[in-house]
Amino acid sequence: MKKLLCVSFLTMFFLSACKKCPDPQPEPPPSPGSTRPYNYPLTIGSYWIYERFNLDTNGVEAVVSVDSSYISGDTVIGGNTYSVFVGDIIGPTGFYFRRDSLGYLVDPNGVIRGSNTNFTDTLWAGSTPGYADFYYKMISGTSLFVPAGTFTAFDYLGTVNVLFSGYMWDNPRYLHSYYADSVGLIRETSFFILSPNYIGRKLVRYHIQ
Repeated sequence: MKKLLCVSFLTMFFLSACKKCPDPQPEPPPSPGSTRPYNYPLTIGSYWIYERFNLDTNGVEAVVSVDSSYISGDTVIGGNTYSVFVGDIIGPTGFYFRRDSLGYLVDPNGVIRGSNTNFTDTLWAGSTPGYADFYYKMISGTSLFVPAGTFTAFDYLGTVNVLFSGYMWDNPRYLHSYYADSVGLIRETSFFILSPNYIGRKLVRYHIQ
């Protein structure tokens, strides 16, 4: 049972701020002359309404609930000011911290959770020995439809390589977090390693303060 829980929880660990993040690292500066094709809204009072869904192996989405995420305030951690997000893919009581550092969206552990300047380098990589390793890169804009509208989306794409033998599903598997300019997160998908299906959320409406 302990092993089952660890494996099932692995992918959710990738998406949330966790206790096993790498040591804080300075974010690389944007390249000279680089521009930002989209911006992160990090203002207090901004909110997003999402439909949560299950996605099966045939690509069929089934909406299971409606939930929200909002920025409740800000806080200072390690001398840096972070926006406080309440509500995430795990559940409405979750919360996490983000700030924009020279075009990199970072958490208090120094993990880069997205970039609007760097579409070349690996932004975050790690592993859980014996289970999986992973890495994240940004993918440049593509048109994406969600209930809130059609947006040019930039994907914080995670690639997960499952390491244990006898794995029955696709390998590698992928995690997607799509951002739109001055809107924020518009679609996100994740999975539990012991299931072939996916879970996710997509934007229904939003308000940027």
